[in-house]
Amino acid sequence: MWIDNYFTINRKSRIENADIYDVELNPDSEIYKGHFPGEPVSPGVCSIGMIVACASRSIGSPLEIHKISRCRFLSVISPQNKPDLQIRIELTDAVLADKKPGKVYQIEASIKHKELVCLSLKGELAERSGEV
Repeated sequence: MWIDNYFTINRKSRIENADIYDVELNPDSEIYKGHFPGEPVSPGVCSIGMIVACASRSIGSPLEIHKISRCRFLSVISPQNKPDLQIRIELTDAVLADKKPGKVYQIEASIKHKELVCLSLKGELAERSGEV
């Protein structure tokens, strides 16, 4: 899977109600050969994929996007100038009117490089079948 070679989780910690993942982007990932050669930029969908992958590890079950209420890309993420990132994940049980099968979680997440917020996301993730 693309995400397995895209980044590495170096450390996980818990602060208050959030899981904090210290991650490192892999500059040799196939993603950067096309986005963009010589000037690699992390695609937004890959940044969101890192959030979903970390949230899945927090729950211990594979998750997928159910709904994105807000997603703000605030700074470019690149393996050249921002290879070390911190992903903050806060999950709570969602109460849904449509009562879809499987567990659904509300998520508030961010990706930071040092003190610079690169991405913030709010939405819902749902359990799916398959591996984490």
